[in-house]
Amino acid sequence: MITFIFTSILLSAIAWAIYFFLVRKKTTPRRQKGFIYFSLAGSLLLPLTVSQHTPSFLSPNRAVKPLAFGQQIEPSHLKQYCRCENPNYAHRIRYRANAGYNFLFDYKEWVSGIIFASVGFLILHFIMQVFFLRYLVKTSEKKPVELEGMTFFLLSTQKRLGVGAFRLKNKFIIWQPDMQHLSTEELSAVFRHELSHLRQWNTLEKTILKVIQCFWFVNPVFYFFRRELDFLSECIADEAGAKALPHPREYARLLLKLKSQQYLPIVQHFRGNSLRRRIEVLLGSSSVQTRFSFFPGLLILFFLQGIFVQPLSARISRTLYELETYEEIYHKVVPGQTSAVYCTDCETVCVPDLTE
Repeated sequence: MITFIFTSILLSAIAWAIYFFLVRKKTTPRRQKGFIYFSLAGSLLLPLTVSQHTPSFLSPNRAVKPLAFGQQIEPSHLKQYCRCENPNYAHRIRYRANAGYNFLFDYKEWVSGIIFASVGFLILHFIMQVFFLRYLVKTSEKKPVELEGMTFFLLSTQKRLGVGAFRLKNKFIIWQPDMQHLSTEELSAVFRHELSHLRQWNTLEKTILKVIQCFWFVNPVFYFFRRELDFLSECIADEAGAKALPHPREYARLLLKLKSQQYLPIVQHFRGNSLRRRIEVLLGSSSVQTRFSFFPGLLILFFLQGIFVQPLSARISRTLYELETYEEIYHKVVPGQTSAVYCTDCETVCVPDLTE
């Protein structure tokens, strides 16, 4: 599991680099979202195709490494600390104390507890969000509406929650009386925006991302992708909403007006350049000239992830094996011992003092 998680994290970093340099801002928002979906799928599924095995050798590092064949050890030391009748140097591992590893293993239970607590918090937070939405549906005034071939329920909440769309068993749009101050065309634009979120299945998307976060909560690339998906979903919804107005510039003015009046959470959560970037995409001023960058980027993504998945997984497996070996030796050496030799045949520290 640990090999899978770390391999997938490294593959996601490769995917983000390709997305950032070859795809981002160079094609339509829908294609950008599609590329991110493929990136997440490849990062998570490709490590499953690699056989997980414990390596039969160790790669030299400063903590543990195989003992050299030509290294001489006095027979008295060998007999004193090793129970093997026929000692085999190929089965001996050189150990040197590492302060960082020692701290990690001394507080291993605390580290494990923090990890499990973090995952538990994410799951609990998601469950609370679902229950809140169910509570919102139950306590709000519901009005069935059919618009543009989609049937949904308009929710009038007791508290001022802005406007938003979500799916549970049915489709819902949270509505506020303040929105009636908008013109008919502007109201149509807002409805189109929210219907686009329903058609994009953004609630399901966020649910899947919550599941992925349980594995990737220490992966910074995940948060870049999640933020980018939120932004692209808004761009696609903006494109749908702008069709209700004569010109995209009028929709841009509507976004700014709603931003200043703080009606919509779809705009409220944007800060600084994010809203400006949405308007740039809406008005077509973004650099989308190289529209075919999506397909070469996708080919490069699959090629690089396929090439690197095996060596990355093998390297991580060897590193984990070295850590397990180091931990086993660390708990058997005399406290304060900084150098020793471990015999894997009899699982004992056979030579605590080894001269170079």
